[in-house]
Amino acid sequence: MTMGRKIAIVGASMEGFIQLALLVNGRRWDGREAYPDDEYVLIHDSDKVYPYLLHGVGQSFHETLEREIYFTKNWLRKYCDGVDNCGYKYVGWGNRKDKNFLITGCGMSFDIEKFRQEFIKNGGDIFGPNVTIKEERIDSFDAGVGGCTINDVEYDYVIDCSQRNPLIFEDDYMTPSIEYTNSSIVIEKPIEGNFNTIIDYAAKCGHLMGIPLTNKQIWSYCYNDEFNSKEEVEEDLASIFPDEDITKYKTYNHSWEPRVSNYVIHPDSKRYIRNGTALINIEPCLSQANYAEEMGTQICMYLYATSDRAREEHNHHMLLNYNNFILQTLQAFMAFSYQYGSRHEDSKFWDNAESKAVKYLESPIFTHPHVFPGKSFRNEILSEKFKDEDFRLAHHQQEGTNECVLPSYWMSNSNCFYEYVIGLGAPYAQYLKVMGDINPPEPHGVISYDCL
Repeated sequence: MTMGRKIAIVGASMEGFIQLALLVNGRRWDGREAYPDDEYVLIHDSDKVYPYLLHGVGQSFHETLEREIYFTKNWLRKYCDGVDNCGYKYVGWGNRKDKNFLITGCGMSFDIEKFRQEFIKNGGDIFGPNVTIKEERIDSFDAGVGGCTINDVEYDYVIDCSQRNPLIFEDDYMTPSIEYTNSSIVIEKPIEGNFNTIIDYAAKCGHLMGIPLTNKQIWSYCYNDEFNSKEEVEEDLASIFPDEDITKYKTYNHSWEPRVSNYVIHPDSKRYIRNGTALINIEPCLSQANYAEEMGTQICMYLYATSDRAREEHNHHMLLNYNNFILQTLQAFMAFSYQYGSRHEDSKFWDNAESKAVKYLESPIFTHPHVFPGKSFRNEILSEKFKDEDFRLAHHQQEGTNECVLPSYWMSNSNCFYEYVIGLGAPYAQYLKVMGDINPPEPHGVISYDCL
């Protein structure tokens, strides 16, 4: 049995809490014999994270925490102004010009600051022995081959889940295959969020995310400053809420450089690890819980390995999974959303977004072995030769494996795929079999707060 190690997670983001829960789970199972005395410290530094959620929180987040602690939606409602969400409502997106559409789901939105403070107040006790959750300003950080130091305190490993900038090695990033936005204006409307979807509105200069809380609403306008100025975005934002003086609302501005890390585990120190936005930062409003859980699980396998050889094997497989599965799946999902543009046909932002998405989805990495092997199929994923039943067979072949039978692995969630295809107005939507139209009734491009 080895001595207990000290492992820090920096960043009380959603991904930081996911990583903590996975470590606790790993200690109870994978590491219960070799590493039963490991100590975990989750550090909240307000300079490292955003004071608001930019996206909803899906079922995977709830399930990950629920496996380790008493964690319910009722608790989120009572202490964190939580609101149930039944998915995302896309307003004004795609080819279809008659209706908006829904991507159904089961999650919540809540006040992340209240959430953090509740856990800091608890101190980590809810997670069991040797777990600490604390607030601390990080003034110094160093990563070496023997461990890391935070404010001169030694840790065996540090997992960076910061949202704004990484703790160290800021140049160790590459440009993602696709990128759409790099700036955001966020407003807090002190009005009850009495709607139960996350609204994603196709705005003139980008897209606007609306998130409901019990006592306010968070609206985040994501745009690209290469095509539009902050003043143009503010003007468009005011036009979206013409009956309100949005200048009176609390406002935040932030920007980021779209980038993806060169590694998960630092190749030299092997003690500095990245997850969440510190790992992948293409668009903050994109929910990252699913990939953060996937990467977090593999990080735990690395940490709980009992030999250097086993650890290196885990690291090798993790890098392959990260580059060939996680990044490709995430970017394919984003490109699929943008590929048919929006109602703003004369917008520089949307012209650029659509052309980038089309180019990416028509690249050689996306082929369909059942229809047009090695050829472009973007608008013919289904056809007279390959209809609904054929897609279902391919879906079942892929289910439960890492083999990408379908053009993109995210399509293994067939309900999500169907809703996107129909909602965006893909030319092959006619080949999908559905029981009936479930799109919301309001006209295309009109914000409505009703679900159906």
